[in-house]
Amino acid sequence: MISVVVIGKNEGARLDLCMESIRSALGILSYEIIYVDSRSTDDSIARAKAHGARCFVLCDPQTTAGLGRFVGTKEARGEYLLFLDGDMQLQKGFCEKAMMAMAQRSYDGCTGIRKDVYLKDGKVVSENENYFGCRAERIAPEFGGALFIKKEALEKAGGWSPDTIACEEAELHARLKAHKLQIAELPVNMIVHTDTVREDRGIWGVAFSHRRLGEGQAMRCAMAQN
Repeated sequence: MISVVVIGKNEGARLDLCMESIRSALGILSYEIIYVDSRSTDDSIARAKAHGARCFVLCDPQTTAGLGRFVGTKEARGEYLLFLDGDMQLQKGFCEKAMMAMAQRSYDGCTGIRKDVYLKDGKVVSENENYFGCRAERIAPEFGGALFIKKEALEKAGGWSPDTIACEEAELHARLKAHKLQIAELPVNMIVHTDTVREDRGIWGVAFSHRRLGEGQAMRCAMAQN
């Protein structure tokens, strides 16, 4: 079974699109949806429940993406884990191709092509068709919040760090490599990610925020100095 772990905060209608994309993409596959909420003030939890998700709310006032995914992993029942953010839409066919690649080439997990759509006042102002520049199958040099992975592999690497404030993906990627676990990047459409451009930061500000430049708290102090 695939456990789809979705994290979010005040996602609004984007969460409906995310949930609908999961059901459309996974179809007859065996799966469950887990939604972990970072203390939203809107109706995100009600929206997730309406789509059949099991919902959890973070109690810690310091809510982070890593903590949300950590909680979701603990609640997951499937042998495969698919991590998504509430502003992502899963694309059809990716999970089937990922499981095939994992079975045939002994990968521990997979990512795919991420398309980014930047919105301003509800209108598309820019798009990036291939955010990570994936042109051919390879061992992933990096990955974002969308990740398909065997639960046993994630647990072997220690799971998501609940106390890494930002860039928790880079920190996890380093630990997976240290444990010789292979995450493949496939030239297959995986997600469409939407982001809102604000007046105070623009498109470049979205890509290079203070949050991102923290680089996983310097990879959690160089992975605890080895």
